[in-house]
Amino acid sequence: MLLNSAYAQNTYRIEGVIIDSKASPISDANIALIIGSDTLKTRSDEKGGFIFKRTNSYSSFQLKISHVGFVGFNAVFLIENHTQLLSLEPIKLNADEKQLAEVVIKEKAPPVVLKRDTIEYNISSFEVNDDDLMEDLLKKLPGLEIDRNGYLSSGGKVIYKLCVNGEDFFSGNTRELIKQLPAGIFSKVQIINDFGDDGAFLGIKKGPSYKLLNLVTQPGKNNGIFGNITASRGPGKQVATNAIGNYWKESKQISSSINLRTASNVLGSNNSNQASLNYSDHISKYLKIGAFYNLNVSKSSAQNSTFSETINSLGTIKNDINSTSFAENNTHSFNLNSKYQRDKKTYIKLNLSLSKSNSNDNFTSNSLQTGLINQKLVSSSYSKSENPMQNIDATIGRKLSKRGPLIMINFQYKSNNNNNAEQVNRNIKEYDTVDSLKNDSIFNTLTNRFLKVNATDLTVSFVQPLTSRSSLDLDYEVSTNKQKTIQLTDVYPSLLRLGLDSLNQHLENTTQTQKISINYRFTGQKFSLTQGISGQKNSLSTFSPGSENKIKQAIYNFSPVFTLSYNPSTSTTWEANYSGNSQAPSIEELNPVPDIRDIQNITIGNPNLKTSFNNRLEFNFQHWGNHSRRIINAALSASVIQNKIVSNSLIITDSLNLLRRETHFLNASGEYQLNASYGYSMPIKISAAALKTSFYGNANFARQVVYADNNKAFNFSRNFSQTIKITNTLKHTDTEASVNYTASFNHYIIGEGLTTTVTRWVFALNENVTFFKNVTLNLAASKSLIHGYTNIGANNPFIVDATASCFFLKQKLMLRLQASDILNQGNKISQSIIDNSIVNNKTSYLSQFVLLSLTYRISKFGHLK
Repeated sequence: MLLNSAYAQNTYRIEGVIIDSKASPISDANIALIIGSDTLKTRSDEKGGFIFKRTNSYSSFQLKISHVGFVGFNAVFLIENHTQLLSLEPIKLNADEKQLAEVVIKEKAPPVVLKRDTIEYNISSFEVNDDDLMEDLLKKLPGLEIDRNGYLSSGGKVIYKLCVNGEDFFSGNTRELIKQLPAGIFSKVQIINDFGDDGAFLGIKKGPSYKLLNLVTQPGKNNGIFGNITASRGPGKQVATNAIGNYWKESKQISSSINLRTASNVLGSNNSNQASLNYSDHISKYLKIGAFYNLNVSKSSAQNSTFSETINSLGTIKNDINSTSFAENNTHSFNLNSKYQRDKKTYIKLNLSLSKSNSNDNFTSNSLQTGLINQKLVSSSYSKSENPMQNIDATIGRKLSKRGPLIMINFQYKSNNNNNAEQVNRNIKEYDTVDSLKNDSIFNTLTNRFLKVNATDLTVSFVQPLTSRSSLDLDYEVSTNKQKTIQLTDVYPSLLRLGLDSLNQHLENTTQTQKISINYRFTGQKFSLTQGISGQKNSLSTFSPGSENKIKQAIYNFSPVFTLSYNPSTSTTWEANYSGNSQAPSIEELNPVPDIRDIQNITIGNPNLKTSFNNRLEFNFQHWGNHSRRIINAALSASVIQNKIVSNSLIITDSLNLLRRETHFLNASGEYQLNASYGYSMPIKISAAALKTSFYGNANFARQVVYADNNKAFNFSRNFSQTIKITNTLKHTDTEASVNYTASFNHYIIGEGLTTTVTRWVFALNENVTFFKNVTLNLAASKSLIHGYTNIGANNPFIVDATASCFFLKQKLMLRLQASDILNQGNKISQSIIDNSIVNNKTSYLSQFVLLSLTYRISKFGHLK
């Protein structure tokens, strides 16, 4: 080969890219550069790139390239002149089927490989039974956890989306699909920090990432028919029927489902009906389309107990609330999407979403306030709302030349029209400090609210490659959000209807964020770097038609852009990242008209609010032990918020000389958070038992800014959680035991002060036993020890569930008897920190039931032609 170039001196570099027959990059190829008696060696990176550096000139060189599964490359290059940088044309390697077959026999892949954004598990390195579903396999993999509700997590983050062979797979619902897919048809499991299709085309990490589960099929197994039909019956009104069918042939996916359920007891009821239809396929070599429709109709009722303590400069307000609720919802959703991609040079994506929901809600409550304010409130409300939504998302990307720049343009439009009518009846009894009745009143209102939201977002991204490993990126984004609110309120004292102008409103506000950033990116064999600068302009305007007051403001922020990733080996990754983003105030925070929906705490917005800005620094570490098979992950983050939008809780005196509470909003700085988390998992072999031991936990330290009676104050909080879990998998038994401890501490420095400490221990055991290959018994039990929750009747529940299953017709037919919460002690207890209030909440829900079900399963893979 003869190469022409211009002369240069100093350091000489040779760079190139290795691709396969489909123009996809080949990573980890062995490359040898031979010049005279010297030989230099390297390996290709994730993008197939490689670079050699020399300090002396040369007139020719030999290049040898080899990779498992490909025919080797060997060529001599002659140089006419010399240049400091010599870029070779892409080098294509052809597949070697014979060599690949030999490697499958002779080489065993490592169980786990860590890449920059991917943890890859080779399924052949783990024990898989013939009838194992993907859920069974995932429970065995180090670093992965499946909780009691079936949600998969990695590194403490829940994984909601599932893909197969890098493509969207049906609904993508990880929780449901891993219960249907057999583990035996897959060769790899990948946990990916995904930046979306746009980031994949640009080849850069852009925007927020999320974890997804990608499953790689074995050859010829990327097709099948699977699903199930189930009928269930329990005592009383417990009836359920569901049917799910899926057809999968390479890129073609067709699915439908229907679910009908009715359940009720003395604590409440839950009736839900759902139906969906999904289609996706490549209608040509480069064009893929998809369509999805879903209908959801639900009715539910529940009982709730809440106790809150609100601190201010004058004292503490305690509020004890008991309530019941009934909700009815009807939602239609439709989605149409298409993606066109040709030769990795042109990328077009269009997504259209439509939805409409109608809801009816009934709510009754009894509230007793004591302490600084003494008040009894009995209220009931009925509301009806209609909410149609539209969303358009269009993207076009183009690579302008073979090794030249890329440009991508994304446009999004969202429209939301919410119409809400609410009638609230209130009976208020107010007492003075000596507990004598001062006021007994009825305050009934009828409110109609109309909210219209139009939001647009335009993003232009330009990527200019500098070398095969580096690029210069320029991004510009402008986001505009327009909101129009109209509220009409009528008051009904006794039988006289009165319009209340002070509660009527017509408010229009517009927020706009313009952001421009320029970044340099470098991707090497062991580390990658992104550094640059970002500038933001946040504009906000608010006005009320008919009023002369119009507020306009603009705030400018500048922040660095920095991400560093280091991979010293395929078993260890380090990453550091800084990000800055803004948050505009909500319509409720801007609205100056009093919001009386909570008559005990009237809210009044502030149209002069500014946009807040959050600075966040994060560090991540992952390590896999090839010999010990242990996996370690750790994360540390810190954030500081400027101009945080905080509430200002005021205690005012009314005309009856009684105290009332109002909440206003303002901007304040001085809030920060520190977070740390870790996970450690390793197998322990004891005789025939294979124990998977996991330790994971997190800690959070924060200072929250609060205002009370116009005085700035702070809440210092500490939260800690630690879990130890041991899983034992044998041929006929699976055992999981865990211990979890959580603690939360809050201390308000306001007035006389307020301090709370809440702790919870949870001891859990899950045992699954198989008899005669077709009978399984499952027992799940958990005991909680709770301390620190005030006035909500928090007990120490002992939850016991039991399930017996029997399989027939070669595992196709299943008869199951399920008993949930046998001791009837289930409830949801939580504590939340809201401004200058500590709120303890207990929700009683339908948890105890007995259900007999019959299921017919369809599972055929690898047979479709």
